[in-house]
Amino acid sequence: MANTGELAEYLYSHSKEDLEKEGLASINKRLRPHLEVLGGLIAEGIDSTKEWAKRLCGKAPSFKVLSRLESSELQSYCQGADDGEMDQVRQLVETVKVNKKKKKKAPRRSAR
Repeated sequence: MANTGELAEYLYSHSKEDLEKEGLASINKRLRPHLEVLGGLIAEGIDSTKEWAKRLCGKAPSFKVLSRLESSELQSYCQGADDGEMDQVRQLVETVKVNKKKKKKAPRRSAR
């Protein structure tokens, strides 16, 4: 990987299991929470060098933080994004919220 954006997209697009198989579990654990939103934006084809994208990634780098933003906060951070970009950001937020609900409903494995 040549830069932060490429790493963010790689972590975003690969499952935890895939990263463990590749020996990247520790990198995933340490860096993924700081790069999730950046990876999601890049994967959606959004130019992460735009000021609004930088602002959003700085204020809400992880999906956990992104999912907790009020609508007004999201609008404020994304000021300057065009309608198509905002649609993609909203879709990312919805995907995060749906996945969060799925995780809560999934049965947990007991530790041995």
